[in-house]
Amino acid sequence: FYVAIADGHAGEEVCDGTPVYLNTMDSLNDCLEHCESLNALFVQFHDDEHCGCFEDCTLSHSGESDPTVAVVYKRVSSVENVKTNVAYYGRATMSSTHEGSDANRAIDGNLGPGAVAQTAGDEGEASPWWQVELPAPRAIDYVILVNEEGSCGSRLFYGWHCHHDHPKGEFDEDDQGAEVGVSDTPCAEDGCSGTVCGKITKSEETDIYKVDCSGIIGKYIYLQLPGPKRVINIYQLSAFSEL
Repeated sequence: FYVAIADGHAGEEVCDGTPVYLNTMDSLNDCLEHCESLNALFVQFHDDEHCGCFEDCTLSHSGESDPTVAVVYKRVSSVENVKTNVAYYGRATMSSTHEGSDANRAIDGNLGPGAVAQTAGDEGEASPWWQVELPAPRAIDYVILVNEEGSCGSRLFYGWHCHHDHPKGEFDEDDQGAEVGVSDTPCAEDGCSGTVCGKITKSEETDIYKVDCSGIIGKYIYLQLPGPKRVINIYQLSAFSEL
């Protein structure tokens, strides 16, 4: 496929794997801004309806690798077998709402200031959850979670205090970490049911976490933090399924 680079030159782009973000966007500029926030490659597909963000790409520019290229525009011929973020079309709710927050912030594509979806603050609550209801059941391949930056990032792993942006160690006790799952029924006062895709137990410098769901079918995708005095504060949760 053809690549047009911001400086007007041409090159070839090789990307491995599936997009970290794919959507139908009213404005391609919105998609471009999202890709830049993830430090990922921006893609516009030939149907002019879909755009995406790819990571793990190697740019060949005049026969040499050029790490200085910041913006790349690429068109590919097909979206067949490419995953789309079905959470974008859903409706989000959570177990409680911190003053001024909104559960739908986690599916709106915005990673800017004030874009956090947060449950009740103070000392938190027992096993808080966030969920998105899809328009119809889908087979979910994987989920991408973007955690809040800064010291409150530790809340994804333990407690309610803002301790550290990237806490060290493995947080896999019963009252630690973050569970991501798919279900046919919504979360309720007693928590979330369904199938747990995986548990996030180790902090990443990127604040981006991928959880494999292996095609589990459901209408609800959820995040739940087990244990007492926990607080959810996340930027985005995307759930990917084949178009």
